[in-house]
Amino acid sequence: MDFKKIAGGITASINRAVQLTEEKLGQTERTQYDAEFEALLLLADRSEKWTERMAKTSEAVMQPNPAYRVEDFFSGKLEAAGHRRRERPSPLEELGSALVAASSEIGGIGVDEGGGGGIKFTAQASSDGAAATARYAKSLALAGHAELRLAQLEADFLASCGSAFVAPLRAHLAGDARSLRKERRSLEIFRLDLDWARTRLRRCGDDEAARRAAEQECDKMEAEFEHQLRVTRLLLEGVNATHDYHLNCLNELVAAQLNYHSECLNRLQQLQRQMADKTE
Repeated sequence: MDFKKIAGGITASINRAVQLTEEKLGQTERTQYDAEFEALLLLADRSEKWTERMAKTSEAVMQPNPAYRVEDFFSGKLEAAGHRRRERPSPLEELGSALVAASSEIGGIGVDEGGGGGIKFTAQASSDGAAATARYAKSLALAGHAELRLAQLEADFLASCGSAFVAPLRAHLAGDARSLRKERRSLEIFRLDLDWARTRLRRCGDDEAARRAAEQECDKMEAEFEHQLRVTRLLLEGVNATHDYHLNCLNELVAAQLNYHSECLNRLQQLQRQMADKTE
């Protein structure tokens, strides 16, 4: 174990804490970034905050039930580990299945299967009542199958929404945004080290040996700080390119929504015509 390295790290941490405290108390100076760099920092902060917010609200739209969202999260982890994901029917699927089942139950009440596969109503209901029941049962079946189709369209849309919009946002937060946060933390550490070295230099007084050592330390810290500043600036400037990419993702989301609602409208209009034919 390198005790000298450990001791040096502890000393550096204490020096940074002292420097930061004195800055907050206004007892020492600190290195200021230029206005352009400050603007890039502000843009990156706002971008990360709203990217996280958009990802969360999109996931809430895709699955409004928070308990199911947690379950889906862990199911995804298990699926990645080789376990099979538990399928959960959507509300539209449940509605469609209920309508189809109701059609079968209601359409079968008071009827007998005749020869050749035909169906005739028994004497339990009048002919007018039997006809009304038959129309109702057939309409239930039509509506049920339509709802099942809408459920499939919804599932396809949600999958598109997840892959085209939410996944890129999450990938950015887990990748570029996290890397930027790491580099910004490193920049702040180098900045504190540089300012602490400058503070020591100002406080050297007439001790020439201490002054030369402090100047060498300042030069070293400044070189490290400037290098980290360039690295961080490059990552910050990449935020604009990220916005261009996320704009393309947003366009894909809108296109998927348009296609989804258009297909749903067509299917419902078809159902309306079919039900009108059955009631005539």
